[in-house]
Amino acid sequence: MRNENILKIGILNGEVVDSDKIEEVLKTNKVKVYDVLRLVNSKPLYFENHLDRLNRSIELIGYEDRYYENDFKKDIEKLVVKSGRTNNNIKTTYFEEDQPIKVLYMVKSTYPKEDKYSEGYKTILMYEERENPNAKVLNEERRKIVNEILKDVGADEAIFLTENKVVLEGSRSNLFFVKGEKIITSPDERVLLGTTRQKILEICEKNNISVLRREIMLDELNFFDAAFVTGTSIDIMPINRIDTIRFSTNNKVVKKLTGLYNKDKLEYLKNYKRA
Repeated sequence: MRNENILKIGILNGEVVDSDKIEEVLKTNKVKVYDVLRLVNSKPLYFENHLDRLNRSIELIGYEDRYYENDFKKDIEKLVVKSGRTNNNIKTTYFEEDQPIKVLYMVKSTYPKEDKYSEGYKTILMYEERENPNAKVLNEERRKIVNEILKDVGADEAIFLTENKVVLEGSRSNLFFVKGEKIITSPDERVLLGTTRQKILEICEKNNISVLRREIMLDELNFFDAAFVTGTSIDIMPINRIDTIRFSTNNKVVKKLTGLYNKDKLEYLKNYKRA
């Protein structure tokens, strides 16, 4: 069955190929490392952070090669020209067979409308945690199950919860809480180290916004003032509820952080250097 998320063409080890070839290559049962980058006016947002995360994931899995900055930039630029898309998400997938395989392709992309940021996300709790949270590895079966559950219950995201009722992260996002003037998030070793999460933590440090990295228990969610998730396509998205627990989507700390993040994005894109 054709994967409707893969758009027309892609890049396979530096060569332009059609989507059928991409699908054929991705059918392997090898462990696949991946990442998703967001193109804004043909520029990959926070490229260097994504590059670092890809190479860290490759190393954690035990593969031997890596992504190289200039080659990766050239492949992205080639894909932009061939596809004609300048504002879209790009997915790259890496695995090793007889040789390293690097695949790059455009995927169907949707971004929240402005009113969604005012409304916030409806989220649900799900007993699940990643086996190797710092490595971004494809788990298509889990993604399919989560998507079906979200569709059935009309929710935007699932929040992963351990058997010991430790609240971790979103199924495709990182999770933060606010109490007073402080930001609380899970310890780095327990979650996927998302690029947007990393930028949020950097911005907090630069602007003297206090951040606590610690385990967050289910029974303390009622005590937080606000909650939000972060991700490549959503940036900073307020949460209006986790199961039956409701949160304000008009929190001043979240609004301040969103303004600082948007400013940082514009500055990065302005100074981005092509290959």
